[in-house]
Amino acid sequence: MPQEVARISLNVAAAGAYDACSRIEHRIAWNIVEPDRARADHARGELAAIGLWSDDPDLPGAVARLTSDRVKPDGLAERTLSMGALAAAVYIFAREADALGVILAHESKPHLAKRLADIERRLLSARESLTAAIERFVQALDTSVSPAVREAATVLANANSAEPPRWNGPDAKQVWRSGKLWPAALYESLRKTCVALEFPPERSPATESDAERALVQAILAQPDNDALRHQWIALASARGEVRAELARAQLRTRDERRRRRDALVFDSELVRSLVARHPEWQTDVKRLGATAAWFYRGFVEEIEIDADVLLARASELLGVAPILHLRLRGGAACCLEALLASGILDRMLAIDLAHQRLDDAHAEMLASRGLTNLRSLTLDGNLISEAGALSLYASESLRQLVYLSLNGNPCGPLAESGWSYAEYPTRIVELTPLGAKLHAQLGSRSFLYPLSPPSFDVLTV
Repeated sequence: MPQEVARISLNVAAAGAYDACSRIEHRIAWNIVEPDRARADHARGELAAIGLWSDDPDLPGAVARLTSDRVKPDGLAERTLSMGALAAAVYIFAREADALGVILAHESKPHLAKRLADIERRLLSARESLTAAIERFVQALDTSVSPAVREAATVLANANSAEPPRWNGPDAKQVWRSGKLWPAALYESLRKTCVALEFPPERSPATESDAERALVQAILAQPDNDALRHQWIALASARGEVRAELARAQLRTRDERRRRRDALVFDSELVRSLVARHPEWQTDVKRLGATAAWFYRGFVEEIEIDADVLLARASELLGVAPILHLRLRGGAACCLEALLASGILDRMLAIDLAHQRLDDAHAEMLASRGLTNLRSLTLDGNLISEAGALSLYASESLRQLVYLSLNGNPCGPLAESGWSYAEYPTRIVELTPLGAKLHAQLGSRSFLYPLSPPSFDVLTV
């Protein structure tokens, strides 16, 4: 329940600030508020979906009243609601004052100056109330919540107590004055508090059981077996392992991406925050030479690494992470043949070999190796000519590719973005002369038209 009322408060802030600024009848105010339109529309939709949208000018107060019967008096949820509603009110007042201050910096508007003075008085009162609400909120926290909640509340308290700009003073004469960032910092701290409330309790987990260790080994051997991931989540959650929450959240996102076939389904704030909060989850692959790592379904599945390091330590890396996506760097041309011969690349779903000085001979190696699991191949910025592109296009083992990028090579791309003007300008994807030639000679390929790499969650099949 605290998570729900926190998200409500964040949506109130986004929608309410936009509405407050849009009521100012001045073009400069509209220029300031326009970038917030999309966020406000989304927030209003979220509030309306749960029956909490209100046209009351005091939006935070109205939503607090509508929500109050859903929470127990003086519980954590009630204190979250009180803190969130006040933080939303402070943000709304600050955004409105910011817009008015910019207008007054351009021209004298006595009636707007009076309005600004009234808003500043209300803002001061709301800030004092928010300070007390944050203190009550922190007092209600116990060991059942993540330490991230206390940290986020501290950030919110600091943002609330920061000295705001003198909107109608000498420092308000520049539109991009430093004080303009104050409302943004307040909103960001409120957002972080909402995210932190979704964190699972971060207690010291119990020791892994033999059954859990066996499941991890099975996942390393069968990285695309979702049933094994769900079994691991159940065992890891039971012993208090917070990474199980990461896996659960990422699987939800993955399922939504597959359902919609849409890469614009973004990871939740919870996922990004958990990964940022726990760098130790990447320790094993970093120790073995990976320079960067990315998580899918709760485990490191993608790494960036120098090709010679991968060749030397592949078995160790695959023994600690179910890696399916590689970004090879460090001059891969010199050891590509050895990598292919070792079989390391055979299990990969995506390989990025951009800017590695690969030529037509290397393209032929990739085409003839039999990388039948490969779905995405990035070869940007290499030395591949039309002959190398022909090898890749004609390869029987690469027929399953859904993405092949040859940008920045002498051969050029197989397709590029263009425009159709038959009825009105429409962006389309057109084959280049090379793409059209290969299509005519050898038939269509599924990698011909995609111009951007697919979501790796969609590739994981």
